[in-house]
Amino acid sequence: PIVNVSLGKAEWIADGLSQYGGKMLATVTNQKHAQAALETGADAFMVTGHEAAAHGGDVTSLVLVQSMAEDFPDVPIVGAGGFATGKSLHAALSLGADAVAMGSRMAVTQESPLAQQAKESIVKASEHETLYGKNFDG
Repeated sequence: PIVNVSLGKAEWIADGLSQYGGKMLATVTNQKHAQAALETGADAFMVTGHEAAAHGGDVTSLVLVQSMAEDFPDVPIVGAGGFATGKSLHAALSLGADAVAMGSRMAVTQESPLAQQAKESIVKASEHETLYGKNFDG
């Protein structure tokens, strides 16, 4: 199993995961946090750019993915923020990501428990309707 963590030290999670072969995916928005995550036992990074659910970091996803891939070449990277099509997946892979997270894309699937009205609102929305929150959690 893979456990995604963010915000703070996660040594106790890494210790527990290693006891049964689990892996820790650390959400990071910059190199400083990525280095700290490695020091606490992260196995991979969820590199979360500005586009990620209106609460990513200050750098756009494509810029951040490439930078992290260059700075941490041995760490698997999952790009997050703005990835919703095969073309965006291809772009992320071209820049060094190993995978992408497609939060909004998956939220509107038939299997998603999200209310149908919310799904329809997401599908109909344009890039101009993106909201940016003041709270930071990445």
